[in-house]
Amino acid sequence: MPTVKVEGEQSVQVHPGEEVTLEVAGANTTGYLWQLNANPDVVEVVGHEVVADEENFGGAGIERFVVRPLREGDATVRLELKAPWENDPIETHDVHVHSTPDK
Repeated sequence: MPTVKVEGEQSVQVHPGEEVTLEVAGANTTGYLWQLNANPDVVEVVGHEVVADEENFGGAGIERFVVRPLREGDATVRLELKAPWENDPIETHDVHVHSTPDK
């Protein structure tokens, strides 16, 4: 399973049904949370976890999202950092998922 350390706009190539882990720097100690937006007909969100920073007490750690493309083609997964009480994100990252058949 490929892992993408998300920092800005990125691309990843996988096969339909192959899971991809997206890791992004956490901000959960600030009240801001990452939210993942993707077309559910094209990309399935398989899992999400917040991993604490073991070395720095109170550190934000990382967030991991596991996604799986459901068919061939291209899809964009958008990660948005925002507080629950705000409408607009303070940061966004797009990951372009290119799903190609096995050869």
